[in-house]
Amino acid sequence: MTSTSLDSIRAPAAEAAVTSREGFDLHELRSVVEVELVLDDYPMADAEVDRALVYRTEDLRDRLGDLDQAAAVRNELTRALHDGPGVIVITGAIEPAVVNRATEAVDRERIVNAIYPVLLRRQEEGLDLRSSPVR
Repeated sequence: MTSTSLDSIRAPAAEAAVTSREGFDLHELRSVVEVELVLDDYPMADAEVDRALVYRTEDLRDRLGDLDQAAAVRNELTRALHDGPGVIVITGAIEPAVVNRATEAVDRERIVNAIYPVLLRRQEEGLDLRSSPVR
């Protein structure tokens, strides 16, 4: 059995990490992130908005039924993320009702998190939280 020291393993992300201003090159960063976006290079994309490629779920789903087309979808999305703008938007991927339910749950959680400290203080003051109709 061979053992490898963790110090000898270097992940690509660790090598690229910038931990100080020393060695940071803004021009190099811009050359990586400010890739010119040519919509014609992404024929399955529906639009480009704020340097992000926009795809429609229906269009992608229609292509996924055929193996060659499915491979083309994977290749284009991979190219868009790796070599292109790095950001894609897939409209219609989640039903609006699901998004609304998730938003309501997050809103409720925010409300609970905001009032919880007050409720704890009130409980310390003798308020019985179990008698509250809101749980």
